[in-house]
Amino acid sequence: LHTAQGDDDLLRASASCANELADLQSLPTGQQGQALQKIAQRYGRLLNLSAKDLQTAMQTAATSSTAGVLRAASGNAMYSADNNDAGEVATAA
Repeated sequence: LHTAQGDDDLLRASASCANELADLQSLPTGQQGQALQKIAQRYGRLLNLSAKDLQTAMQTAATSSTAGVLRAASGNAMYSADNNDAGEVATAA
């Protein structure tokens, strides 16, 4: 990527990086490491982030209560809105 010319460029790059990280989760586990490296190469210099930084962010997001809220709000019937903070799977009553 080119050098950021302003806040718009940084915001665009951040959003693109986040989208690619979200897409990465749909890949088979064996391909995720290589994909993470490519994302870090593409956005790392511009956003001052390493592959380790991105991996840590992904791990933190996966265990945060926000992730549970997003899963519940996604409409996926597997997740109960009552249990969204823990990200628990809904059980049949």
